[in-house]
Amino acid sequence: MKKLHLFIIAVLATVSLPSLAQSTKYVGVEFLGASTGVGLRYDQRFSGNSGLGFSAAIAYAHGDDAAYCKGSDMDNILVPVEINYLTGEGNSHFEAGFGMMNGRYHMPNVTSYGYYFYLNLGWRYQKPEGFMFRVGVSPSFGSGSHYVEKKAFYPYIGIGWSF
Repeated sequence: MKKLHLFIIAVLATVSLPSLAQSTKYVGVEFLGASTGVGLRYDQRFSGNSGLGFSAAIAYAHGDDAAYCKGSDMDNILVPVEINYLTGEGNSHFEAGFGMMNGRYHMPNVTSYGYYFYLNLGWRYQKPEGFMFRVGVSPSFGSGSHYVEKKAFYPYIGIGWSF
């Protein structure tokens, strides 16, 4: 597991900084999806306003069905990280991403770490600068904890600002 985290960090660190300076970035709020509650997301293309990019979020989810979890009264701090791809003309894009959600699951008597993998499939309206909107579905699979269900399917919606 630690090797996978180190690999993701190494891949992101090897991208040349000059190409990132000319890429489109956005910061926004995401509801449901990989965040399973509410999350603050950062996304960046490696070059331009489409093509390959990466995304990371910090999210909070609470309750019975929060973060695909079994159990009640859970407080979850989640960190979804993904590699994604945008395709399409102009400001309208199809987005497809593959990621790993890492989380701290806290129930009244137990706190544990869990993870699962997910896909993001959706539509994104994103100008190089200005308003950004995204909507889609986020199926998940696999599990790193017995508190996390093996399969779930959440829609997502996000709004933000491109720069």
